[in-house]
Amino acid sequence: LLILSVVGGSLDGRQSGSLIHTASSLSCSPRDVQLCFTRCLKTRLVLSFNVIEPGFLTTIQDTGRYGYQCFGVPVSGAMDVLALIAGNSLVGNPSNFAGLEFTLSGPRLEVLHDSLIALTGCGFALYLDDSSLPSWTALRVNRGSVITIEKQGFGSWGYLCVSGGIQ
Repeated sequence: LLILSVVGGSLDGRQSGSLIHTASSLSCSPRDVQLCFTRCLKTRLVLSFNVIEPGFLTTIQDTGRYGYQCFGVPVSGAMDVLALIAGNSLVGNPSNFAGLEFTLSGPRLEVLHDSLIALTGCGFALYLDDSSLPSWTALRVNRGSVITIEKQGFGSWGYLCVSGGIQ
C-alpha cells in the first residue's frame, strides 16, 4: 500500500477536505497504477510512504463532518481530535487536514519523499531507523528512512501528521 500526500497545498488550491488516494500492487493492474501515478503528477501528489507493517486499526482520519447530523450522518473523524489538530499545527497544516490514526500498535513506514512529520496522541513511541525520537515535535525525515511507531505506556490513540496532509 502506498500513501500519497500533497506537495504545496490541497488538490484544488483551497484548504478544503482531503481525498484518499491509494495504489496497491495486489488489487491494481500495472496500467491502473501507471494511471494513478500520472494523475498524481498532474495534481502535485507525491508518494510519501510505503507501508511495511500497517499496525492495528490504522486509518486515515480528519476532524469529521459537522452539520449533517439532522440527516442521520454522524460526525465521525478522529477519536482524539485535539491530538490530530496539534499534530497538524506542528507540521504547518490547517487543523482539518487528515492524518494517520492508529490504536494499540502503530505502523512501520518507509519514507519515499523527504517530509516533515509529527507524532501526537498518547502511549506511542517514535523511531526513525531504530533511533528514538520525541513525540509532539515536528521532525524532518529523509527519503529511505524507516519510521516505526510502537505502543508504550498508557493511552490508545496515536496520530502521525505529515506536512501537506495525508491524501
